This record gives sequence, structure tokens and C-alpha cells, in this order.
Amino acid sequence: MITAPQIAKNVRFGITALTLTRWTQFHALIDRPWLQSPSLVWRGQRRDEPLRPRLDRRFVDDDGNLTLTKPQLKRKYEDQLERFHYAVRGRRGANPGAIGSEDEWWALGQHTGLETPLLDWTELPYAALYFAYIEAPPRRGAAKSGKRHRVVYALNERKITNFQRRDMIHRIAKSEGLSEEEISKIKPSKSNLAALKKRAGPDAVAAIGESHIHFVRPHSDENLRLLSQGGLFTRTGAGEDLETLIAATYAGESEVPVLLKLHIPEDDREPCLRTLNRMNMNHRSLFPDLAGAGLFCNMHLDIPRY
Repeated sequence: MITAPQIAKNVRFGITALTLTRWTQFHALIDRPWLQSPSLVWRGQRRDEPLRPRLDRRFVDDDGNLTLTKPQLKRKYEDQLERFHYAVRGRRGANPGAIGSEDEWWALGQHTGLETPLLDWTELPYAALYFAYIEAPPRRGAAKSGKRHRVVYALNERKITNFQRRDMIHRIAKSEGLSEEEISKIKPSKSNLAALKKRAGPDAVAAIGESHIHFVRPHSDENLRLLSQGGLFTRTGAGEDLETLIAATYAGESEVPVLLKLHIPEDDREPCLRTLNRMNMNHRSLFPDLAGAGLFCNMHLDIPRY
């Protein structure tokens, strides 16, 4: 059994990576009190790859380097969003609600196939486990699948939010000429942060925010998939890999991980998905539409005794 001290012992640059020998260890692990915090959000991936959104991945070479400058990538964002604004006209039903922010527009597109600068997360750890395993392994090389792992991430939203609030206050106050002693006396409250932001102006705040991780929880109720999956998103500066950003920002963190990575054997895919189906964690519940129903039926062909 993996314990809290073991996780703390393995924190490197704010990140802990653990390898589980069976998927059932995941079930036992998240039942521990220190992983039941509502401040944790979860993500599942087929492979241990950089945590970049789909739109950014389109402009990354085989060595993992961006092929565009950040200003060029931001322009791609602007063009993509403008195209989406025009493409959805007349397709949101009768009398659609107003969409007030850029991130709300991106969120609307994210679950309908649009490539966006948002990265998917969920409040449900078992949904993350499902998404880690849902894609079948390639038929070729199946004999080597025992050496491969799927990955589930847990991100500490509260720890990140608290740190970034203090960082924003410190950087704005420093730009105003305050001494370190004066800055240390500023309470990191929401009201103090709001007052400093107002004085600094939107451009200065946006510049600081480029190095921060932003959590996006859309208010729109027209995306049933997002609601069913307990979904939310993160957004970072253009081209940033979230894991690399965490390692650089939290280099001195060696006690409580900001990001937990759980490597789970790929060979456990079928028994795990069978169990998750009996927990009603499947395409039928996570994708409450006709496409989800069809994919749910296909899983019965893919997984014996599903």
C-alpha cells in the first residue's frame, strides 16, 4: 500500500510519479484521506506525454519543440476562435444563451471536436481512469504491452491557486516600488488581489498571468458531456507544457506534490473497464448522446464480458 509519506518522499520539483503494479491499487489509493481532497482534479492519458492542449500539439515537432513563436501561436488561437464563432451560427438551437467570455467559447468547442488551447480535466478520479484506458492498444506490438503504462494525473488546484494569488500580489506590488518587507505585510486575500489588479491594469495582469495555470469552469449548461464528466479545463500561456511549467514554478516544493502522476499497467485495461462499467462509468453515462450510445455498444465487442 502506497502511503502519504511515500508520496511526500518522492516529490521532485512539485511532481510525484508513482508506478502501480495493478490497476486495483488505484482503487485503494484514492480511498486514502489525503487523495480525497476536493481540490484535486484528474486527467487520464493513454501515454505519458507532455500536457499540452490539442491545438498546441498540432504545432510541435518530433522532438517536442514548438514550430511557431508564441505570438504566431496566439494568432492561430485568434483565427481558430473567429472561425468557430461564424461556423456555429444557427447550430446552437433556438434562442441560445449568450456566451460572455473567450474561455466559454473555447469550452463550447472543446467537447464538439474543436482544437482549442484548453486541456481537459475532471473532478471524478474514476472518469480519469476510464479515459486513460478507453483507447485500445495497437494490435501490433501487443505482446510488449506489459511494459507499457497508462497515466492518471491528479492536480492540486487549491495549492496552485493559493500560490498564484501570492505571486500575483508580490509581482504587482514589486512593480509599484514596494519593499519586500512591505509586500510581506499584504494579506493574500481576494480583496487585496482585486485592488492591486485594478491599479495595475489589464495589460500588466495579463502579462503576469502568462506564467500561471488558469482553471476554467464553464457556466453554460448546453454541454451535457461536460456536465456528465464533471469536466473542467486548464489553460496556460501559449505553447506551455503544463508539467514543465509546474516543474519550473515549484522547483523548491519537496513535501506536497502539485502534480501526481500514476502509471498503471496497460495489460489491466480489460478488467479495469469491465469493473468501471459495473460502476456505470462508461460511454453511455459520460457521453449522454447518440454518439455515446453507439460507442457504449462497441465496447461490448471490444471487451469480453463487458
